[in-house]
Amino acid sequence: MVDKRPLIILLHGAGASNQSAFLEYTRGCFESLGYPVRPYDFGYMQEAQATGKRRPPPKVEKLVEELRGLLSGSLNKSQPCVLVGKSMGGRVATMLAATDCPASVQAVAVLGYPFIGNGKNKQPRTGHFEDIKVPVLIEQGTRDGFGKPEDVGAMELPKDGISINWLPSGDHDFKPLRSSGFDQQQLIAKAVNHIDEWLNG
Repeated sequence: MVDKRPLIILLHGAGASNQSAFLEYTRGCFESLGYPVRPYDFGYMQEAQATGKRRPPPKVEKLVEELRGLLSGSLNKSQPCVLVGKSMGGRVATMLAATDCPASVQAVAVLGYPFIGNGKNKQPRTGHFEDIKVPVLIEQGTRDGFGKPEDVGAMELPKDGISINWLPSGDHDFKPLRSSGFDQQQLIAKAVNHIDEWLNG
């Protein structure tokens, strides 16, 4: 899919920044494979870090426009990139890819897509999938409360352009049951290696 290692833009989830252990390890896995990585924390998370007060994310549409601004502003528009998002960050990346997607974006990879909301809101968050203009790969744990195999199997997803790789026993943070024989870091590494193979396939 790609001729050389593109820039990985790493986007965090709703509640933890790129300084989380999950994304720090993810970054290290990509860098060990030769990818340049730029972690990006959305503005609300930067403010939370500056003030020491946790803040909820704004509406996802606002984050989509913030990401669009990043790609059209401080980044070199001619530099190929792949958006890799954890949970909410992955949702934002796919929503951007379903609109006026910058030409520099070659693909989107998601680490645990929030297919359904939590609590009472169980509506699928896949309405924009039909409009996505770049290849998408979702790395999903089989125990992910935001989208288990049976949940996703019941959804009408596009047959082309979106691939899902199931990680054995992983939850939303890729933490497996001890009986699986895996640990969290092993599943993160499996996900990153699979993304690498997909990008170079």
